[in-house]
Amino acid sequence: MLSANSKSPEPEDPISKIGFQILSNTKGGIAQFYDRDMTKEMADEGMKGMQQFVADPSKIDSILAQLEQTRKRIYKK
Repeated sequence: MLSANSKSPEPEDPISKIGFQILSNTKGGIAQFYDRDMTKEMADEGMKGMQQFVADPSKIDSILAQLEQTRKRIYKK
């Protein structure tokens, strides 16, 4: 189990330590629950994209391009 606070001490367990370091150095924040932390429309499209990726990982580029188009449309950025 990892602390949600990036300022907390590193865990002693080697695997937890690696996870803690990765999460502590992530730029832009972390969403614990993708479908709860996004607007419904973006969450729906993101979940579809994740399902498509699991079904066929070779389509990652087209999936990400579609999600980026959706993001720009929804958030207008």
